Amino acid sequence: MKRKTLGIAVAVAVGMLGTSAFAMTPMGNVSNKGSLLIYPRIDVEDGNDTLITLTNDSTGAVRLKCYYASSDDLGISYSGSASSAKSKKHFLDFTIDLTHNQPIAFWAKSGWAVMPSGKLPLQVAPPFGIFPDGAKRTAGELKCWAVTNDGSTELHYNHLFGTASIMNFVFNQASEYTAVAFQALGPSTLTGTALGSPGELNLDQVEYDGGPNILLGNFQPVGYDGARSRVTLASLNQDLRQDYTPTITKLTWTFWNQDEMARTGTHWCANSWFESWLPYFQASYASLGTAAAYFRIETTADKSVCGPSAVTSSYVGNIEQWNFGMYRATNLTGRGQAKGVIKYDVSPPDSYKK
Repeated sequence: MKRKTLGIAVAVAVGMLGTSAFAMTPMGNVSNKGSLLIYPRIDVEDGNDTLITLTNDSTGAVRLKCYYASSDDLGISYSGSASSAKSKKHFLDFTIDLTHNQPIAFWAKSGWAVMPSGKLPLQVAPPFGIFPDGAKRTAGELKCWAVTNDGSTELHYNHLFGTASIMNFVFNQASEYTAVAFQALGPSTLTGTALGSPGELNLDQVEYDGGPNILLGNFQPVGYDGARSRVTLASLNQDLRQDYTPTITKLTWTFWNQDEMARTGTHWCANSWFESWLPYFQASYASLGTAAAYFRIETTADKSVCGPSAVTSSYVGNIEQWNFGMYRATNLTGRGQAKGVIKYDVSPPDSYKK
């Protein structure tokens, strides 16, 4: 009797795992294909360029709405409102058309394909870093998502994946990371179905995958054999409309060494795109005392530090590290669940099309 009961329990457990548990994709990640791709860091500074790859593995064609974006530093404290931060945010939209089973590769600095072909023009995208508001920036992010052919709304199309390779031609070094993919979940699960929320990507585990509420990263402490690290974050709460409102949040950092000792007290105010070198006073070998460490980033709506518009937010990101004369990068790890929303103006596709 006991054996029979155990068998039923095991069968029920396996059945549960075989349905809902394995089907869930609670947050965007670098293992799945998706309908939305986020490349947290694009770099075109001086001798650098970024090689962007983007692939459609479906037997159908698809149109993508894309945005280059960047935000200026808000510092460790910010007393202004979201409206007063509008001049610190810059973005540019364009479209890319992919044919069935088509991979493309292009340089961010020029927007040119690595090599044009019969179905790929030379000019794939506008050059990164020259924005309509007159700003010129050398680093930022790229977001692309599937839309209907007329550009009127978002599209359920979980067939996109890509990478970004940041090349330094002065020192002949490079690092590569995988674009974070967010799957469309509903209301229909049929590929090619309009999602029905024009101008709004709801990253809420209902329409699209959600995001993490905490980010984690491993690093070698600043000053250990010349080590230094730069962290870049791209927000899942972003207003890309012409009449936009910036998203401001407080990033709270905690650092741990390999003896489980914590260092606290580091924070920054962040817009929808953020990057910074890890601080010497908390993340150094002199402070942590070990050759290995990790950090945790949490967001809070601290209005006393980051102004009256501060809210919690969700980010994805990566970390670049220099040590032993070498350069490397990897994606940050997400923990927990958080919601996000990306807003944009629905408009006809621009001239960057095939």
